[in-house]
Amino acid sequence: MKRTAGLVLVLAIAGCATPQVPEPAAPPTLSDAVFKTMLTAAFTSNKMAEWEPAAAALLGRTDLTDAQRAQVYFARRINRGVWVESGTVATPQCAVMDIDRGLALVSEGRAAEAAKRDRMYQESRYQFFIAPGNCD
Repeated sequence: MKRTAGLVLVLAIAGCATPQVPEPAAPPTLSDAVFKTMLTAAFTSNKMAEWEPAAAALLGRTDLTDAQRAQVYFARRINRGVWVESGTVATPQCAVMDIDRGLALVSEGRAAEAAKRDRMYQESRYQFFIAPGNCD
Protein backbone atom coordinates (compact mmCIF):
# COMPACT_ATOMS: atom_id res chain seq x y z
CA MET A 1 0.00 0.00 0.00
CA LYS A 2 2.80 2.43 0.90
CA ARG A 3 4.54 1.52 -2.30
CA THR A 4 1.43 2.26 -4.38
CA ALA A 5 0.92 5.61 -2.62
CA GLY A 6 4.54 6.55 -3.28
CA LEU A 7 4.20 5.62 -6.96
CA VAL A 8 1.03 7.71 -7.26
CA LEU A 9 2.80 10.65 -5.64
CA VAL A 10 5.78 10.38 -8.04
CA LEU A 11 3.44 10.17 -11.04
CA ALA A 12 1.44 13.17 -9.80
CA ILE A 13 4.59 15.26 -9.40
CA ALA A 14 5.91 14.18 -12.80
CA GLY A 15 2.57 15.13 -14.38
CA CYS A 16 2.95 18.68 -13.04
CA ALA A 17 6.37 19.23 -14.56
CA THR A 18 6.47 22.12 -16.99
CA PRO A 19 7.30 20.94 -20.48
CA GLN A 20 10.36 22.53 -22.04
CA VAL A 21 9.27 24.96 -24.74
CA PRO A 22 11.96 25.83 -27.26
CA GLU A 23 12.82 29.49 -27.51
CA PRO A 24 11.48 31.16 -30.63
CA ALA A 25 13.99 31.72 -33.38
CA ALA A 26 15.17 35.28 -33.90
CA PRO A 27 13.27 36.97 -36.72
CA PRO A 28 15.20 37.16 -39.98
CA THR A 29 16.98 40.42 -40.68
CA LEU A 30 18.08 42.05 -43.89
CA SER A 31 21.80 41.78 -44.63
CA ASP A 32 23.72 45.06 -44.49
CA ALA A 33 24.73 44.71 -48.16
CA VAL A 34 21.13 44.32 -49.35
CA PHE A 35 19.98 47.07 -47.01
CA LYS A 36 22.61 49.50 -48.28
CA THR A 37 21.45 48.92 -51.86
CA MET A 38 17.81 49.48 -50.87
CA LEU A 39 18.65 52.62 -48.88
CA THR A 40 20.61 54.10 -51.78
CA ALA A 41 17.77 53.30 -54.18
CA ALA A 42 15.19 54.87 -51.86
CA PHE A 43 16.97 58.22 -51.91
CA THR A 44 18.25 58.24 -55.49
CA SER A 45 15.42 60.38 -56.78
CA ASN A 46 15.45 64.11 -56.20
CA LYS A 47 11.65 64.16 -56.23
CA MET A 48 9.97 64.25 -52.84
CA ALA A 49 7.01 62.32 -54.27
CA GLU A 50 9.40 59.44 -54.95
CA TRP A 51 11.76 59.38 -51.97
CA GLU A 52 9.08 59.85 -49.28
CA PRO A 53 7.13 56.68 -50.27
CA ALA A 54 10.37 54.76 -50.78
CA ALA A 55 11.55 55.70 -47.28
CA ALA A 56 8.14 54.83 -45.81
CA ALA A 57 8.27 51.43 -47.53
CA LEU A 58 11.69 50.75 -46.03
CA LEU A 59 10.50 51.78 -42.57
CA GLY A 60 7.48 49.50 -42.98
CA ARG A 61 9.69 46.44 -43.34
CA THR A 62 9.86 44.05 -40.40
CA ASP A 63 13.30 42.66 -41.20
CA LEU A 64 15.41 45.75 -40.45
CA THR A 65 17.76 45.88 -37.51
CA ASP A 66 17.51 48.87 -35.18
CA ALA A 67 20.71 50.28 -36.70
CA GLN A 68 19.30 49.94 -40.23
CA ARG A 69 16.00 51.56 -39.26
CA ALA A 70 17.93 54.44 -37.65
CA GLN A 71 19.88 54.90 -40.90
CA VAL A 72 16.61 55.32 -42.81
CA TYR A 73 15.42 57.94 -40.32
CA PHE A 74 18.76 59.77 -40.46
CA ALA A 75 18.78 59.72 -44.28
CA ARG A 76 15.19 60.93 -44.51
CA ARG A 77 15.86 63.72 -42.02
CA ILE A 78 18.40 65.19 -44.42
CA ASN A 79 15.92 65.37 -47.27
CA ARG A 80 13.10 66.60 -45.07
CA GLY A 81 15.25 69.22 -43.42
CA VAL A 82 16.75 70.84 -46.50
CA TRP A 83 14.48 69.90 -49.37
CA VAL A 84 12.95 72.63 -51.48
CA GLU A 85 11.24 71.44 -54.65
CA SER A 86 8.94 73.33 -57.00
CA GLY A 87 7.50 75.63 -54.39
CA THR A 88 7.38 73.05 -51.59
CA VAL A 89 9.49 73.87 -48.59
CA ALA A 90 11.62 72.06 -46.08
CA THR A 91 9.99 70.59 -43.02
CA PRO A 92 12.50 70.93 -40.19
CA GLN A 93 9.79 69.78 -37.75
CA CYS A 94 9.63 66.44 -39.58
CA ALA A 95 13.42 66.27 -39.75
CA VAL A 96 13.56 66.61 -35.94
CA MET A 97 10.98 63.85 -35.54
CA ASP A 98 13.14 61.59 -37.70
CA ILE A 99 16.23 62.52 -35.70
CA ASP A 100 14.46 61.64 -32.45
CA ARG A 101 13.20 58.34 -33.85
CA GLY A 102 16.67 57.43 -35.10
CA LEU A 103 18.34 58.39 -31.84
CA ALA A 104 15.85 56.28 -29.90
CA LEU A 105 17.22 53.29 -31.82
CA VAL A 106 20.92 54.21 -32.02
CA SER A 107 22.29 56.91 -29.74
CA GLU A 108 26.04 56.44 -30.38
CA GLY A 109 28.25 56.61 -33.44
CA ARG A 110 29.06 59.06 -36.24
CA ALA A 111 25.55 59.17 -37.71
CA ALA A 112 23.98 59.73 -34.29
CA GLU A 113 26.43 62.52 -33.45
CA ALA A 114 25.73 64.23 -36.79
CA ALA A 115 22.00 63.91 -36.18
CA LYS A 116 22.34 65.48 -32.72
CA ARG A 117 24.14 68.47 -34.21
CA ASP A 118 21.59 68.73 -37.02
CA ARG A 119 18.73 68.69 -34.48
CA MET A 120 19.81 72.06 -33.07
CA TYR A 121 20.07 73.53 -36.57
CA GLN A 122 16.65 72.21 -37.61
CA GLU A 123 15.02 73.60 -34.46
CA SER A 124 16.48 77.02 -35.23
CA ARG A 125 14.64 76.93 -38.57
CA TYR A 126 11.14 76.33 -37.13
CA GLN A 127 10.40 80.05 -37.30
CA PHE A 128 10.82 80.07 -41.08
CA PHE A 129 8.70 77.04 -42.00
CA ILE A 130 5.10 76.12 -41.25
CA ALA A 131 4.85 72.77 -39.52
CA PRO A 132 3.03 70.18 -41.60
CA GLY A 133 -0.01 68.53 -40.11
CA ASN A 134 1.53 65.07 -40.28
CA CYS A 135 5.12 63.91 -40.67
CA ASP A 136 4.39 60.21 -41.21
